[in-house]
Amino acid sequence: MAIYQLHSQCVACKYRNSFFSGAFVFVVTCLLLAFIPPLLIIHGYDGFSRQTEFQMVKPNVHFKHEFLLILETNEMELPTVCGTIAFHPLTSTNRHICSVTKVIEEDVDRDGKNDKIDLELEIPLIGNEKVQYVKLFLLFDYKLTQLSDFTMETMGFIEKEGSCAGGSRLDIFGDLRLLLKEPLVPYAEDMRYDYPIFKADNDMIDIPSILRAYSTRNASTHIFPMNALWTIGRGPSDPFILTVSINYTDEQVMFHASIFKQILWVWIQYLALLLPFLYISKMLCSWAFKNGIISAGVVVDPPLIRNLPKKMY
Repeated sequence: MAIYQLHSQCVACKYRNSFFSGAFVFVVTCLLLAFIPPLLIIHGYDGFSRQTEFQMVKPNVHFKHEFLLILETNEMELPTVCGTIAFHPLTSTNRHICSVTKVIEEDVDRDGKNDKIDLELEIPLIGNEKVQYVKLFLLFDYKLTQLSDFTMETMGFIEKEGSCAGGSRLDIFGDLRLLLKEPLVPYAEDMRYDYPIFKADNDMIDIPSILRAYSTRNASTHIFPMNALWTIGRGPSDPFILTVSINYTDEQVMFHASIFKQILWVWIQYLALLLPFLYISKMLCSWAFKNGIISAGVVVDPPLIRNLPKKMY
């Protein structure tokens, strides 16, 4: 008559020994070898030193309608200067009034934050003047409201050289990019750079000093990449036209990591390394006790009923 398996049951062997036994020392050693090496590995690979984190943030940018335009022409002793920022150099300067024909800040995705600005300027020139060099300073209000309340006055500086033949029009295209030299403090108000960039000293504006001070700031903006297109062939009575199109791009902002996120980062790394070590430790203990290398008392659970017949017919 055929015999069929009707039921199966696992039997657990429990190994017991005293507190000061060699088996107890062996088990404690295996546990220490499972918990300590992951900490050493994380420390060796600087897993505890994650002090910063990065977050994609869309800035809130507004053009302040403050600018300074300097045109260098073939009349080298008389540069053309115009704009809303007061500029009074010591030497003689041909100061013109340029007309702003278009300033449009556009919110393309309708999220309440500007995405780009289009600016167009017309500068009247004398008939024989040829524009050969352009310097333009644009001032913006720049705010970050995600993870930090960061506000600053910032600048976009454009400098472009043309040909000796001069030009009638210059079109500039670029992105206003954020430059951070140190992480921002999360969930804190930061207004360190919310002050006027152009400060007059004795009715004078020293542009090299302004650029030098601006470059030392830990937070600033620059127009990059910048593409320019010159158009030549200006008529004697035609003005010089300058158009600027700047995109306000999303930025990957660096923040100081909070204590909670540092602990969370270390805990994730530790668990990822701990699980394999615990598995190896368990397999080592099972092998040692199963093969009798470590002496310990054995208790079978559930207990075996020894009076069962070995065979059934």
